[in-house]
Parts: sequence; structure tokens; C-alpha cells
Amino acid sequence: MNTGPDDPSPRSDSEASERSGPTGDTATRVLFVDDEPGAADLAATHVERLLDGVEPVTRLSPDEALDVVRGGSIDCVVSDFDMPGHNGLEFLDSVRGVDPDVPFVLFTGKGSEEIASEAISAGVTDYLQKGAGRDRYEMLANSVANALGRRRAERDLREVNDQITGIHRFATGLADVEDVPTVFDRVIDVAEEILEFDRCVVARRRGDRLVPVVRSESVSTDEIRTFDLDEGVVGYTAREQRTVVVDNLSVDPADPDELEGPVDSADSGRRGPDHDRVGGPEPLDTAEVADPVSDDVRSAISVPIGPYGVFQAVSNGYAAFDAGDVEFAELIASHAANAIDRIRTETELRSERDRLAALYDNLPLPMASTVIDGDGAKRLTDTNDAFAETFGYDAAESTYDEVADAVIPPETEQFDHETLIREDEPIRLEVRRRTTDGLRNFILHAIPVVQPEESVVYSIYADIDEQKRVQQTLRKLHATTREMFGGENREDVAAVAARAAIDTLEFPNSGVRLYDPSANRLRPTAISREATEAFGER
Repeated sequence: MNTGPDDPSPRSDSEASERSGPTGDTATRVLFVDDEPGAADLAATHVERLLDGVEPVTRLSPDEALDVVRGGSIDCVVSDFDMPGHNGLEFLDSVRGVDPDVPFVLFTGKGSEEIASEAISAGVTDYLQKGAGRDRYEMLANSVANALGRRRAERDLREVNDQITGIHRFATGLADVEDVPTVFDRVIDVAEEILEFDRCVVARRRGDRLVPVVRSESVSTDEIRTFDLDEGVVGYTAREQRTVVVDNLSVDPADPDELEGPVDSADSGRRGPDHDRVGGPEPLDTAEVADPVSDDVRSAISVPIGPYGVFQAVSNGYAAFDAGDVEFAELIASHAANAIDRIRTETELRSERDRLAALYDNLPLPMASTVIDGDGAKRLTDTNDAFAETFGYDAAESTYDEVADAVIPPETEQFDHETLIREDEPIRLEVRRRTTDGLRNFILHAIPVVQPEESVVYSIYADIDEQKRVQQTLRKLHATTREMFGGENREDVAAVAARAAIDTLEFPNSGVRLYDPSANRLRPTAISREATEAFGER
């Protein structure tokens, strides 16, 4: 059907009536008990005339009346006090043994303060004296109406409490769910168990489509299909992120005029703060609004599950979903959306941790992570193998202060973690650090990840010691070249060259021989002591 991901399905009308308590359309059975012939019938006739929806049942003895109570279909008992075999209070005790909650009105012609006191102590709902005059039956009818009202209120309250408890259990259970499909499964389960919706569907949003993923057992595959976001109630619900309650599926909820205009009833066509209610008891001939697959679908409730999907339930009765249904269905959908938010966040965090772990494991450069709390305290939380091999320390066995004291030379200027976090920008520094091979030069990349309570700084070291040495050598050689250009003769130049080979290039066995044209030979001009010892005066 167009009201939802494809054909959600609700409970029947009778179920809806039960859940909202007895109504004027549902007969309320009141049992009248009096041993005096005609007295129970007379009281029953008056009460039936004065109260709508009352179905009277009369009995002449407590034993006969108790059998009726055992049948389990009595909503209130009106009993005389003075009866043979059992008085009214003894009968009350027997009734309470069968149904502890049924209202019990003691209506007696033999009244006294003592009986009234005993009746109240015994737990009667009300105590009335028959007295004389027609108003006694009006008083009795009022007493019965009040007793039935309290019973309905207590029953509704118990039902609401049970529903709240069940939804709380549902929400608590979602904390352990680790995947989205299970969340959707549980939405259907709780809707069937707690809200007593027996024809439900959850459609998951995939791009611009809504795909049915879970359904009640009573919903067949023929009743559901995939919808676009611009189709029907399910599309409207997902697109606008608003609950839609359809009282009559011949009204188009996607038509703003019909959403806002009342339709044959004060409650129809209402656009509330959190949901839209459309349709009235009389079908409107609007063009193929819902297109239900099942001919018996008359009303529906459609609730967004955040941006992730839509929950729907349908009924074969008109206006089958009341305000309580809306509130609890939205509460279930909200818990489901929150659970999916959590699952997605945890999945992203796990993926990020996995990527970070892979980075730590595979990065050939030394890397460490340091957590800085709100007070500026630092905690070394992780190091990779390259860090341990380079510096000889790791996070598993060393604290931040221990590593910093051992690795950072005292004369080296340190970067300020708090400033780094406050500015929330990576920095690149050239630093010297103590390694297992002695002091070496590094390019330090410090990357802050700012979080509300604790921030993290990732430090990655690129060893530039060899690069630094080459740069220094080139600078020295460049200075040597300038010095050679300033030499006054060949011997001065030869001396500078030999000294550069020994001091700059670290070639101790070095020397310069100059060509002597007159002798046609190379003569030693600037030879190191090591070279002389190795090769002699040649």
C-alpha cells in the first residue's frame, strides 16, 4: 500500500476498542444481586435507563452471582447486604477471591453506621442505602458510573505503565544491538507485543528509495513493495520527517490542502506539532491516494525512524489509531533512530581505529599518540614498532614524562601541546632527539585531534639526520671552493683541498700531488699523516 514501505499492517477494530477501554459502543456488564424478587430487576432497569452502554445481569443469590463473576465478564457488581446464606460483605470476600479489582457497590435497605464501617473496611467501592424515592436509583447509577470510570482509568493506567515498561525494556535492550537490521527486527517485535499492532512493516531508506526490510507474519510479500520518496504516505513520512496518521486511506496525505482541511470530523485533517492526521469517517474521492494492496486496509500510522527508514502499521477499521498509539509509536521509532545513530557512530569509530591501527602497524616512521586532558595532563597512549626501535621506549611500559625526559635533549625547545590544541592546526618542526644510535635530526609532524573532554596529538618523526649531514657537507665544500679560489698559489690550493678531504669528507688517507713539468712527475704537495704512514713519501 502507498501508506508505507509497502504494506504495513495494524490490529483489528476490536483490538483498538479493547486497548482504549470500554466505550459507548461496547456493552458494560453490571451484575445486580438481591434475594428479594423484583428488587434486582428494578435496580437494573433504572441503571440501564440512566447509563448508556450498560448490559444488566441479575441474580437472586450470592452463589448464583459468584458463578457469573467466575465467567470473567462482569465490569461491576451491585449487591444487597442482607441475603440468606451470605451477607453482602461475605459475598464481597468471595468476589474478591475471583476478581480482586472488580468494583463492588453495596446497595442495601438495612443500613447502619456499623454496617457502613464494616463495608468500608472490607473494601467496597461504594456504600448506598436504598432509602425511598426515585432519586435513590439516580444515586445508584451515579455510583456505578463513578466506579466504572475509576476501573477504566485504573485499567488504562496499568496498560500505559505496562507499555512504558515494555518500551523501556526495548530501549535498554537496544544498547546491546550492534547492527541496524536487528534494530528494525526489534521495532516490529515491540510494536506487536506492546502496542498490539499485528500488521506492521519497517522500510529502510536506501538513497531515494524506501525498501521493506521487516514485516509482521500476518503481512504477506504481496502486500508490500519498494517506494520512491515522492510516493504516498511512506514517502511523505520519510521526506518530511513527520508522523502521518491516516483515518481514511482515500485521502492524499501528500496534498497540503487535504492535510490541513478538516474532513467530516473535528479530529480529521489536523496538522499537529509532530504529526499529520488526515481523512474522516466518510471516504473522499481523491485520486489514488494510498493505493492499498489489500482491500481491507482502511487506516494507517506512518512514523519516521530518523533519516533511516519508516515504521508503519495498518488497520481494516477507520480511525483505528489514537493519540496514545501515535505517542508510543513515535517513542519506539525515536529509540530505534537513537540506536542506529549509536551503531553508525561506533562503526565509524571502529573503522577509524582500524585505519589508525593499520597506520601504526604499517608506517615505517616512528609514531606516537598523546592524550591531553582538560587540565593539560599528558598521557602517552600508543606507539608503533618504529618508535620503539628508534627511541627504545613504548607506550605499554613508559609514561609520557619518562619518554620526554629520555628522548628530548634539555637544550631543545619543545612545542606547546595546549597551544597546538587551541589553534587546532598541524605543525611541522625540525627537532633533535636522542635515539638508540645517539642524537639525530628529525622533522616532527604534530597533528592535533580536538575533542570535548580529551584531545589527542599524533607525533610522526621523519629521520633527516643523513639529509642534514649531506647538507652540512655541501655547505662546507662550498666554503672550501670559495677558499680555494682565494689561494695565492698551487700549494695553497692543494693544502685547502687536502684539509677538506680529511675534515669535511672524513677521508683521513688523503693527499694532493701536483704535476712537476720539469721532472714530468707528480710530486707530493699536501699529504695527510695517515696517508704518509700508509703509502710512504711517494
